[in-house]
Amino acid sequence: MVTAPLGNVGHLSAQWNDAVQRSGETPKGFARLAGIFSTPTSSATQLVNTREAFKGFFQAQVSQLGAGVPGHSKAGFEVRAQELCASILENSLDTAMQEAIARGDGRVPDKVLREAVSKANARAQEALQELQIHASHARLTVDRQVDIRPQVVPRFGPGQEVVGFNVIRQAPQIENLVFRGGGAKGIGNPEALVEMQGAGMLSGLKHLVGTSAGALTAVCLSCGQDAHAFQEFSASVDMNELKGKPEDFETRYPMVNVSWRTGFHAGRALELLDQTSASGVSQHLNKHWDPAAMRDKLASLGGEQEIDSAIERLDQLRTQDFDDDRTGQMVTFKDLHLMHLLAPAQFKELTLTGWDNTNKRETYFNAQNTPDMPVAVAGRISMSIPVYFRSVDFDPGDGSGTRSFTDGGVGSNMPTEVITDGLQGRALEEARARTALMTFDENGKAYTVLHQEPEGPATGFGAWAKAKASGNAQLSETGHQDRTKIHEAGSNAFVIFHGDIGTFDLDASPERVRKAQTLSTLKTLEQIEQRRDQAYATEFDSAQDCFAVLTDHEKQALRDGGEPHPGNYPPHYETDPIYRFEFELYELAHNAAG
Repeated sequence: MVTAPLGNVGHLSAQWNDAVQRSGETPKGFARLAGIFSTPTSSATQLVNTREAFKGFFQAQVSQLGAGVPGHSKAGFEVRAQELCASILENSLDTAMQEAIARGDGRVPDKVLREAVSKANARAQEALQELQIHASHARLTVDRQVDIRPQVVPRFGPGQEVVGFNVIRQAPQIENLVFRGGGAKGIGNPEALVEMQGAGMLSGLKHLVGTSAGALTAVCLSCGQDAHAFQEFSASVDMNELKGKPEDFETRYPMVNVSWRTGFHAGRALELLDQTSASGVSQHLNKHWDPAAMRDKLASLGGEQEIDSAIERLDQLRTQDFDDDRTGQMVTFKDLHLMHLLAPAQFKELTLTGWDNTNKRETYFNAQNTPDMPVAVAGRISMSIPVYFRSVDFDPGDGSGTRSFTDGGVGSNMPTEVITDGLQGRALEEARARTALMTFDENGKAYTVLHQEPEGPATGFGAWAKAKASGNAQLSETGHQDRTKIHEAGSNAFVIFHGDIGTFDLDASPERVRKAQTLSTLKTLEQIEQRRDQAYATEFDSAQDCFAVLTDHEKQALRDGGEPHPGNYPPHYETDPIYRFEFELYELAHNAAG
């Protein structure tokens, strides 16, 4: 993979300015732009030299970026690069040149030259980022032929006897996606999801898990939005407005008691989640309403009475009145489960987390534990950042009555345990392989967590104060556990870049948001390219055990590949454990085809 590191792009200004300055030392080189640094004016000739130096360094960067672009995309890439270069020059250095010509004195005021150079640099960096995205997309569209047949490595005991086999397989489709909390840092989520969807990484999604700000993303995706729709939704939402309280909130949401405690009301967040989830469900049902076809898809519910009840409930959800009491109208976890049965490509199973501040424990809201709880209420609970957003008093219907709930991240800010708890051995390995985590860069902290043993729990007054404010005395230990989960996820942990936007930057300027989103796109594409050939290993005792878990595509690949060739297993293939294992796998696949 050939890509230009962002660091090179960022240093473009220093490179070409420095080259212009040095070139003045030789008779045939560029004239030294002393005016940039000291003299009040510069000549038009020096401006021409500056222009040519800029073009040279811009083209060098373009050449580096384009080195890995496949042939069928090369021409389009180069045309776009030329267009961008011409546009940059026209709106910066060429403008300064035209002004010098108009004056007729051949001089360029120092301030004008500085502004032109600065403008060219800024636009060049944006252009090169655009081209880097272009190049990555081009590489990802190449249809590569990949051998997905399992690779076998024997495991040896103390006496060098074969005691089992490690089978290396192509990484499976992501089925579970876990969103970490991070407040406004979630601004990078939409762009990352768009690129992941474009690469086909989300086509197998079944279950979404979200905590804190990640709950907002999880609710939207589970209730019918794909990545592009979520991107449009996010762009239309003023994140700063989520802190507010809508009119008639108590009338429309009488089931929710937003605490009097310190913090913003954030009823607008609940309202938005309600509108998003209910609209997604009602629009789909109205477009695809067919009770007869639904009966077949809902057969897993049990008898006719259960199916009739489900269809009656779904019929109720087709009509939504957001100006009236929302009791009974809001989409519940049970409703979402029904929608997943009807349309699994659009609607996903959902688990959100909340911290039970009454009993000091983490709580999981989903169709199993809290089937009648509105997903919007669970989302608002999970987003209750301590002190910043008020906590919520609510009875989730799990048999423990009304309690005070706050941010789900207090008890687990990366709740992968929702997927893995209770699993062991091969089942745990498979679940981890099918689960992706979305964490945040946080100025490089994510890289450290992924590539080094996680630090132990934080100590000292600061750690104590955070724990006190959160309501979880074990907050430092919780943070350590979250870092460990991310570390153990390895290549299944996607790092979301968010620029300089922090947790509470809900009112970040459009420019900061745009830069963060571009960075998220670039870095996600890099990670997708690095994962194209991702594989994982599973332990098996026999070929029969291995064959039982192979996908239909893997079995077909075994058949297409034919019998293992003895010549590939010297010197004695008859006794080679790898040959015997792979031959048995082939026979099992061949016989299974009939």
